[in-house]
Amino acid sequence: MIDEGAERKPTSLSLKWNLSALALIASAGGAGVAAAATPDEAGGGITVDVQGQYNLSDNHDLSTFGDTGPFLLQDNPTLHPGTGYDLAGTVSYQAPGSDLSYSVGVRYGRTNTSGKSFHTAYDTKYSFSRSGRASHTQEHLFVDFNVGKDVGMGIWGPGVSTVGGGIRYAHLSSLTRGSFATSSKYISRAGSFRINRRNDAVGPRIFVQQTSFLPGSMGQSGFSIGWGGGVGVLFGRQTVSAINTFTEDEGSLYNAFPGGSRSHNVTSPDVDAFFQLGFTPPHTGLTIGAGYRFEEVFNALDGGYSVRSQQDFVQQGPYVDVSIHFK
Repeated sequence: MIDEGAERKPTSLSLKWNLSALALIASAGGAGVAAAATPDEAGGGITVDVQGQYNLSDNHDLSTFGDTGPFLLQDNPTLHPGTGYDLAGTVSYQAPGSDLSYSVGVRYGRTNTSGKSFHTAYDTKYSFSRSGRASHTQEHLFVDFNVGKDVGMGIWGPGVSTVGGGIRYAHLSSLTRGSFATSSKYISRAGSFRINRRNDAVGPRIFVQQTSFLPGSMGQSGFSIGWGGGVGVLFGRQTVSAINTFTEDEGSLYNAFPGGSRSHNVTSPDVDAFFQLGFTPPHTGLTIGAGYRFEEVFNALDGGYSVRSQQDFVQQGPYVDVSIHFK
């Protein structure tokens, strides 16, 4: 069975429900960027925001096997999450004459499958060799319920500055699988493996964001900049489940690979930020934007095999955003 050891890997930076506390940021990727009214328009209404993001590959070892794993020896192959995408949608409402807004947002994303083949041979009297292939993919889901308060105008006058808080549910998961074979003068072993990892959490969040129309004729034409940022913490529960299937197993070397599962509560700090350039044609409720978003969830997943090894979730990349405001 998988050991419950608490060995940790230092982190740099993730469907059952659990509780969590303190903040994730309402960013363009999660809660959407609230579209500001053009300089000659104001008032409440409903805003529908749709966003698509291209996520760059993550160089963190989210799928490292840690200890010996199913491959034997200490130098097991390490996989990095590949590139991917996010799709997000947000609906917000603000009553006419009120400085409070309410929104519900959903963001889903996944990575492309990354893979690695390996072969190692040791020139000893035992003629040891090993080979195989491993692949990795991950996905995430965030659901946000937010309340914001407009606390002022933009940097150069027209615009919206918002601070607020809310509740976020987060689901982070990954799947690592592949095949392997080892052989020596006296022992041989072959088989396949499958490792599922996940983290589910829900909790409060705080955020700040601003949309400011550019000064002069650029702003009157509808050009704006938007930015936002925040920090927080999720309290969730991580689970790991490993299944090994041996198609060939001769000898007793490294017998301790039965697979198994474990789970534990975890605290996952988070940081999030975005920057956007937008264009709102005058006298319309349409805003088209393009920007860049970064997010890191610390201790997102348990990346170990038979011992615990905390790994981070990092997501960053360019996005496009379309908002429509209905009065």
